[in-house]
Amino acid sequence: MAVDLVIGSQIWGGWESVTVTRSMEHVSGTFDLALYDRGPDSDMRRDFVPGEGCQVRIDSEAVVTGYVDDVAANYSDRDHSLQVNGRDKTGDLVDCSPLGGPGEWADADLQDIAADLCRPFGIAVTAVDDTGARFPKFKIQEGDTVFETIERACRQRRILPTTNGAGDLVLTRAGAARCQTVLRYGENILSGNGSFSMSDRFGRYVIKGQQPSFGDTNDAEATTAVTAEASDGGVRRHRPLVIIADSAGNEAAAQERVNWEASVRAARARRINYAVAGHREYENGPLWGPNRLVRVEDPLMGFSGDLLIASVTYKISEQGSITDLSLVMPGSFDGPPASVAKESDSGDLTWIL
Repeated sequence: MAVDLVIGSQIWGGWESVTVTRSMEHVSGTFDLALYDRGPDSDMRRDFVPGEGCQVRIDSEAVVTGYVDDVAANYSDRDHSLQVNGRDKTGDLVDCSPLGGPGEWADADLQDIAADLCRPFGIAVTAVDDTGARFPKFKIQEGDTVFETIERACRQRRILPTTNGAGDLVLTRAGAARCQTVLRYGENILSGNGSFSMSDRFGRYVIKGQQPSFGDTNDAEATTAVTAEASDGGVRRHRPLVIIADSAGNEAAAQERVNWEASVRAARARRINYAVAGHREYENGPLWGPNRLVRVEDPLMGFSGDLLIASVTYKISEQGSITDLSLVMPGSFDGPPASVAKESDSGDLTWIL
């Protein structure tokens, strides 16, 4: 399994330690590459400069396209080490403020807003799914980063802002693709662990907001107030949560937003992590990737059904080539309110924890 760091026309390989992570929960992929213990007489000099444009490739396939963030070199009379890490181009969206473009949009599509914000950074924006209704009005909030601005707009349209191996910003929905491989206990799963929590779930969600008032009225509060509710039947005690809407909207928009909140919190309360051999689903198959549904058959964890790959981490070390998969319920990033039962009527899903 060859991992190369490409800077300009130079291709650097032979890394002894590799960690590359791509995640639905972070808009920028990351890499950490290292060489160790070449001996006191070895020449490990490689002219890397922080800030240089680069690309990380696994078997010639780009998995991160961005910039070198940090370079660390160490040596003694016994050994040398060199470590290089960096991120996708979209990492700049997380760090930087939105200057040099429009501060406000009227009757604008989500993709157009994101493209305007990304243009100064040389980042292309691709929408692979319908991005929903146009925004009558949208503006930057003072102090927000570029990504916080984009993520706020995406949240209102239930769109997921992520990236691809080319460093573009991709606007999509969760679970659009499916893995061909089935993860099975005792077959291709090397190890696994699960976490199941109720700390971020609530039995009753109430969202409160306002919508613009038009025309003359003596009852402005009744005209502009918007309230919507959703519930999580899996929470069996009194746990209410009130959410203040982050933008103006009508009752339908508020209901969609509160449903999404209940769905996401219930689904994200369950996560399973697996380690599998190699970086591909199967020999000569596609690389494991985030935002894909995968069938899981794991009686030891008490689960049988589809899970969504939230993140993948490709690793190379003395133990060989391994991919760590972090899996969540399909409703973790989108979809209707999730229901989790002890027994599934269809037999397609069983979760006993």
